[in-house]
Amino acid sequence: MKKYLLVCLLGAATFLPTSELKSSIVAKIRIITVTIEDYWLRANSDATSGNILQIQIYNTTNGEMVRSTGCESTSCSISLLGLPKGYYLAYVIAQNGVTTKKFAL
Repeated sequence: MKKYLLVCLLGAATFLPTSELKSSIVAKIRIITVTIEDYWLRANSDATSGNILQIQIYNTTNGEMVRSTGCESTSCSISLLGLPKGYYLAYVIAQNGVTTKKFAL
């Protein structure tokens, strides 16, 4: 009885309409890494993010931009030497993406 029921269910499934889902949207993961070593902030981007265009450092206490540098490469760095102790926010702007990094000195 169980075998007969299983065969009937499998046979009935062949009459069900088939549907095929396809997506034309492909998600590309963009990667921009930001590291702080000693008194240097270094940013690296991958090919999908494109070249890094600019790094901006903001003081989170007053929102003032305290440092900025431009570059046209997949690797860029900016010195943090001379910045007073406090909390900062770095914006790394690339051709195809932006990332932020909060840090304290």
